[in-house]
Amino acid sequence: MPSEIVHTIGCTIYFVFALLFLWMGRVPRTRAGPGWWAAAMSFALAARLAYSVLLSGTDLAVAVFVYAALVVVEKALLAIGLVEFLGLKVRHRWFWGALLVAECWVLLAWLSDMHPVARSFGLAVFNAGFLSFVAWTALRQRKEVPHHLMLVTALVSAALVVHWMSAFVIFQALPGWHVQGFLLGTVLVLAQYLSLLAAVLMDFQRRLVQAEASALDMAFQDPLTGLNNQRYMNTLFEKALVLANRPHQSAAVIFIDLDNFKPINDLAGHHVGDEVLRTVAGRLGSLFTVISGSRWDAIGMSGRFGCAAWAHAHASSRGVQSPDFAPTLRANALPGGLRRCGAC
Repeated sequence: MPSEIVHTIGCTIYFVFALLFLWMGRVPRTRAGPGWWAAAMSFALAARLAYSVLLSGTDLAVAVFVYAALVVVEKALLAIGLVEFLGLKVRHRWFWGALLVAECWVLLAWLSDMHPVARSFGLAVFNAGFLSFVAWTALRQRKEVPHHLMLVTALVSAALVVHWMSAFVIFQALPGWHVQGFLLGTVLVLAQYLSLLAAVLMDFQRRLVQAEASALDMAFQDPLTGLNNQRYMNTLFEKALVLANRPHQSAAVIFIDLDNFKPINDLAGHHVGDEVLRTVAGRLGSLFTVISGSRWDAIGMSGRFGCAAWAHAHASSRGVQSPDFAPTLRANALPGGLRRCGAC
């Protein structure tokens, strides 16, 4: 395969990934990782473009120098992006320090007319170092992202370490292997960033599911007492009736109203009234759990219907009716027995 085709494929892949990560990084509340990976892909694209252009117009040494100076930046940004995406507490200055040393090595190798093997070995060590960090970090954090995506990142990054540490030796032994080497590297980079792209998409999906669950909780939950609200009861009541109409099933509906509750709000204040509602709701919630449990062999739903009113509906296979658990209701809601007070 001609080298022009290989470089064109590589440039196209890097350009598409740069755009995708840039777009993902602009999504609100997204971790900073995609932004760093967009920058990494931009430097990889610049390195490949510079190499292909300079190789045809100047000597090989200049093309290799520019390519080496740019591609090592891509590896550093890749590592920083992984740290940011996983939320790890690793200082960026270590990466910037290593990058500065790598750039000094590349510049020194070019100015001193260093032997190609020594120059390539130094560059391979720096790139393999960044990739080793990525592989080790992804392996340690493989359980943080579902579907083994971090494990894929770790394995591909490890393969890239081997590729960088062996490619320059193979190039010296087989000069015609440059095209195959670039093609293999492009395929490995494609697999690496595909796994990172999939990890970002999985993070989007996780946040979407959490947001949907939170929205459902807000729509169907009473914020004061924590019980279900009237909307929840209205939504599921028809399903409860369908279940109750099955053979050997019975249904019961309980309405609980707290009498004389208004004087509590008027005399003691709304904060005391709210505390009374939370206390009663907590007792009723425990009661509803008992009613819907194995003792009654019942499936039920309950919620707050008004200011001081609650309802519970359940279906049972034992023919249990409301009077059957009325003593349980009184014992749980009024553990001290009946009293004449402002809210009883």
